[in-house]
Amino acid sequence: MAFGLQAIAGSTQDTLELKELLIQDSITPALQSGFTLHLKPDERRLGSDRSLSDYLSRMTSLRFKDYGPGLTSTPTFRSGDANHTQVIWNGFVLNSPMLGSVDFSNLPVSQFRSIDVYSGNSSNLYTNGALGGSVHINQSAESNDDGLLLEAGGGSFGNFGGNFRYQSEIKSKKSKTSLSLTGELLQLNNRFRYKNTFLADNPRELMKNSQFSRANMSANLKTVFESSDIQLIYWYSGSDRQIPQPLNFYSNTSQNQKDYAHRVLMGFNKKLKNDAIFNAKIFYENNQNIYIDTVWGIDNNNRFQTIQTQISYSQRLISRLKLNVRLNPNWTEASTDNYAKTHDALSVNGVVLLEGFWLSQNRLVSGLGVRMNSFADDYATTPFGGLTYYIIPSHLGLFGSYSENVRFPTFNERHWNPGGNINLTPERAKMLEGGVRYKKGQMLLQALAFHGDFTDRIRWVPSSGWIYSPINIDQSRSRGVEINYSHEVKIKNGGVFWSANANWTQAQWMTDTSEFQLSYVPNLAAGVNAGFRVSSFRFIYGHQYTSERFIVSDESSSLPSYHIGTLSMSYKPIDLEDSHSLELRFEINNIWDSSYQIMPWRPMPGREFVFTLRYSL
Repeated sequence: MAFGLQAIAGSTQDTLELKELLIQDSITPALQSGFTLHLKPDERRLGSDRSLSDYLSRMTSLRFKDYGPGLTSTPTFRSGDANHTQVIWNGFVLNSPMLGSVDFSNLPVSQFRSIDVYSGNSSNLYTNGALGGSVHINQSAESNDDGLLLEAGGGSFGNFGGNFRYQSEIKSKKSKTSLSLTGELLQLNNRFRYKNTFLADNPRELMKNSQFSRANMSANLKTVFESSDIQLIYWYSGSDRQIPQPLNFYSNTSQNQKDYAHRVLMGFNKKLKNDAIFNAKIFYENNQNIYIDTVWGIDNNNRFQTIQTQISYSQRLISRLKLNVRLNPNWTEASTDNYAKTHDALSVNGVVLLEGFWLSQNRLVSGLGVRMNSFADDYATTPFGGLTYYIIPSHLGLFGSYSENVRFPTFNERHWNPGGNINLTPERAKMLEGGVRYKKGQMLLQALAFHGDFTDRIRWVPSSGWIYSPINIDQSRSRGVEINYSHEVKIKNGGVFWSANANWTQAQWMTDTSEFQLSYVPNLAAGVNAGFRVSSFRFIYGHQYTSERFIVSDESSSLPSYHIGTLSMSYKPIDLEDSHSLELRFEINNIWDSSYQIMPWRPMPGREFVFTLRYSL
């Protein structure tokens, strides 16, 4: 999550040569002793990666509770609930204070320059609540590709969309100013045929009432001085979706959901004496969700607004010790038709991390930290830390880390009327992971084992008639093995690249007498991506596998395993000029035409053809 202040070599006397200055967005990078995965969507994004969940499902072992294209999509990270994965945008939390989660179908991949996936141990540096982990989506005004990029495409099922990015840079004697404008429009009509597995003869039917439209626009302005920078970002996001009934529910009624969000971020970074770095930022979000369900007679207008602030400081105490301090005072307000009144909450969160660099060539790196957490009237202190030993400095290392984490009850869990419970206690987790990491050039290999114990997990259970209430009831354990591998080899006029990921998880919830596999958590999730680029041609094939998932807590019913393949071919027929290019792309999503469901009675589309035109100048 870097605010990179890149070195600029002035070609004339009118341009000041700015010294290289690297400022981390959150002052400290992720723990070297925890799991991290860095992705650059521009390098591997496909036209069928319409949302962040599409992209992460293909490139990582993360799996999502996906109700269908354009419908709600929430992650399960190492068996965690949707609200156990925190989404961090340029250093600030996007998770709804009402639901605790983020709908990944509302996040376009094309808008972000980089994406980082961190385990819960590393996530303690940035926020609480990441009992599974965190996904960091990063925007930057700086780029080596100034100019305009246009992309438009369409294909099967009446689906089409497009996006643009404009990049500009102005240099002066004392500063460099970068401007980035991005936008996207997406329309999914989702007129695909599926097998109706609820009926005995499994007839093929046409999906209806499943339209989804989404619009995003962002402006990012950043000015870099010799030892500081300032940044301003505005991001608008809006979506409108029709929600079809599940296969086991026949009704002429309908559901509709609209989501709108306005986000503004202002930031300032300053390099001080003795290599100290000071960072101050403020973030405001106004979010509205309108949900209409004629089945149950629901017409809700759910709103929240939040002001998050961040003050960070980093300094070398001595040559082998580095101190990182971060403070986050925040305010949040939420209202809905199902609250008795508007509720608000103040929170003050802080983290202190002491890093040590030991032995020759810094072969041993230690990190020891503590996070102070609060929300409304709940408080918790969570320690974390780890060790990394480099067998080959900067390339091959063994790592291990431990952390405690906490998730505070949301506004809905506390105040929903009827059913809210103001006596809930925070969910807690103790997590341990360790493994080996090798990185050299374009090759990265990570293999690790993890273990987590979770207590006081919150579940909504029947309390009176049709009324459900949340209570602290569940205890669970998650353990497993995770492998990530990627490599790229450059050849004449092109290159070959491939990546693979796999996650084996044993996730169980426990009672006094029994243990059962957690619902919707696959034992095995794996994927591979391979491709080559020769001159004007590029070819990529990706394949995903997800094992059987239980859908009830007693393991009496399950969804079968499934495979999905994606094929992408692209060609650049002409180079108009050195700075102009045209690319034609053809893709087949679900190339093997698998019939599958990720969530019960919610069919997914079969084979889909996608055509994309990409032009840059």
